[in-house]
Amino acid sequence: MMLDPIQYCAPRPRVNIPRRSPRTLSFVPRHPHLYINRSTPRSGAVPIKRILDQWFSIAIAALFVLAWLFPATPDFLNPHDITKYAAVVIVFLATGLSLKSEETLHGLTAWPIHLFIQTFSFILLPLLTWLAVRYFGSGLPQGLQIGFYLLAAVPTTISSCVVFTHLAGGRYAVSLFNAVLGNFAGIIITPLLLIAMMGAADTHVDIDALAVFRKLALIVLLPFAVGQLLHHLVGPRVAALRTTYSVVNRVCILTIVYVAFGGVFERDWTAANIQHVIWPLVLLIPAHFIALALSDLGARLCRFAHPDRIAVLFTAPQKTLALGLPMISTILADKPKLLGVAVLPLIIYHMTQLFVAGFLVEPIKRRST
Repeated sequence: MMLDPIQYCAPRPRVNIPRRSPRTLSFVPRHPHLYINRSTPRSGAVPIKRILDQWFSIAIAALFVLAWLFPATPDFLNPHDITKYAAVVIVFLATGLSLKSEETLHGLTAWPIHLFIQTFSFILLPLLTWLAVRYFGSGLPQGLQIGFYLLAAVPTTISSCVVFTHLAGGRYAVSLFNAVLGNFAGIIITPLLLIAMMGAADTHVDIDALAVFRKLALIVLLPFAVGQLLHHLVGPRVAALRTTYSVVNRVCILTIVYVAFGGVFERDWTAANIQHVIWPLVLLIPAHFIALALSDLGARLCRFAHPDRIAVLFTAPQKTLALGLPMISTILADKPKLLGVAVLPLIIYHMTQLFVAGFLVEPIKRRST
């Protein structure tokens, strides 16, 4: 039987088969229930980038363990407090270089919000902390009492409050203004508040206020002023190296933390001493939520706009580690055993506020849209 060549060579009708994107499929198995989608991470998997973003908190925890295992090492690395003082000088030099003083000239029209945030940070929280420690913390160790007063006296964070406000859809110009203003004012207000609260609470810690302010002027104010001068002289170059300054700043803070932790573990710890320290630190977690609730309630009572309330929520209750640790290490330089415990409230509160702010960003952003 002869085949018709025309019929035999006729083109077959095309069948459009949908193709899957190679970025979505790693393979196409015969069984559909074995299909694996690589475009989304598996549930329970933790991205490496998210872990690396928390390197600072991880480093603090690692230094705590290291100081516990080798308590004599910090003293070996810090002969005559030279390393610690050098770290403090570098921190405030970098802070002066990175802080934009010109930002304080903008946003003055929103002065009610700025007044609320600074009053909350420098008056309300210190007053509530002083009352709480006075009436409920009489049995606390001296170092821990000083640590709570330090936590209350420091200003808001330098950068994280701005970042979280921006991510949540708030008015981040308000956060930026108050971060700059608060940290400028905190260089003078924080030691004054701390020494006043310590004196009013009768902590039985002898501190020569005049000697402390002379030391702060030399180690804190002078480097900060030099940094501000360099910032105005070589402004564009400073902006390009801001990330480098941030890393150097954090490395110096880690040095101060490690030296302080060494003072903690030089003493003999008993189960009772550990219990007296751990439980008050655990209470800092609900205390942060109370501060958040009070700031939000106050912003609502003042009838601030919703973007401004977001800025207040992420700015007013937060406390800076970058200013507090170098300052308390200078004030308690000759009392290393007190210093080691005094830094713990600020460190625990710092970790808590970062975790809580990161958790609140997405729900607040969804409500804003």
